Amino acid sequence: VAKAVNFVWASGFRNPFGLEVVGDQVFVADNGNRIDRFIRLHEGSNFLWDGTELSIGTNADAVISPGHGVAQLEHYPGNSNVFPDRFQKSFYLAITGQPGAEFPGVPAILGIPYAVAQSRLLSRPRPVLHHRGGSSQLLTGLAFGPDGLYFAPMMPNKDGMSAVLKLRYRPSAEYPFYIEEETNPILLMQTNSCFACHSLNNNVPRGVAPILDRETLLPRIRQRLNSEEYARATQALDLVDQEPFATYKEARQAIQRAQGLEQIRIWIENRIQEPRFDDPNATMPNLGLSAEAAQSIAHYLAGTEEEITENGDTPGFINRISNKIRNRFPTPTRENANKYLLAMFAAGMPAGAIVTALGYWAFVFLRRKLRAG
Repeated sequence: VAKAVNFVWASGFRNPFGLEVVGDQVFVADNGNRIDRFIRLHEGSNFLWDGTELSIGTNADAVISPGHGVAQLEHYPGNSNVFPDRFQKSFYLAITGQPGAEFPGVPAILGIPYAVAQSRLLSRPRPVLHHRGGSSQLLTGLAFGPDGLYFAPMMPNKDGMSAVLKLRYRPSAEYPFYIEEETNPILLMQTNSCFACHSLNNNVPRGVAPILDRETLLPRIRQRLNSEEYARATQALDLVDQEPFATYKEARQAIQRAQGLEQIRIWIENRIQEPRFDDPNATMPNLGLSAEAAQSIAHYLAGTEEEITENGDTPGFINRISNKIRNRFPTPTRENANKYLLAMFAAGMPAGAIVTALGYWAFVFLRRKLRAG
């Protein structure tokens, strides 16, 4: 019987925008709300999309977070020498971007190293190209040609011209920028999914890892590094002849010798490169970042002496006053909600009266000036 259900080969997708057939296997790039996924299909499979973020990750071979839209999906063609060997066992996925929105490193072309015969990822997905322009851009078309990987930005340039571009391997060329040398700290943290666990600058709190805002980050690190407990723990690790502890012995000693922001920056740099360098129980993953990338993030998070006061707050009269006022109030909880609101109301009344009086005096002054004129 010719029923529609008889033609369903696989189900449970949200928006399977990209589709690629390799041999007898089918692969899909599926758009979620805030995360996307790369999945291998088989007949009768159900990928259980039910409208939630949890379901978009179900049965996925790779989850792309944060999701900025996935589009065309291409597998490296067999018997091609367009790219070197290390780029060949891969899928290439267009990360589209969103109309009217600008995100660091978006749009992009994502490389997904994948062993088709074994049906498994070989390493985590990494961008092979990303947008660095100062305006909104979208990326949709993507396809391999005989001499490179072609892609099509949707938005025209400043001259109103659109183009089809080609990505090819030319190590002798002098390019103005290499992804491996990326030093933008926000882009590095975003592309390495730091914000999946941490929050920064009013990002949505995840509750999994410490907040990275300076006013909480710096005092916490300073207190730990200057504690007797930390000194004893690092001295014990200096005697351990195992990795990664042996390699980072000099780094731990440099932290003990340093002071102030320099001490904090050195610690953050080493923490990023090897989270277990001074803590065998650290659960943060090793992201494989270069020393230059770790240094860039560390300098951004720690700030400079000009930006940071001794207690880790941003200097300035307004901030100092606001911090003092904020510290006078109790931390709002369910139990003290009524008292907290009453305190806020009591503080707001005189502040409102002062603003009203100033406004009235300004009105009277201007009115007199106008009459005098």
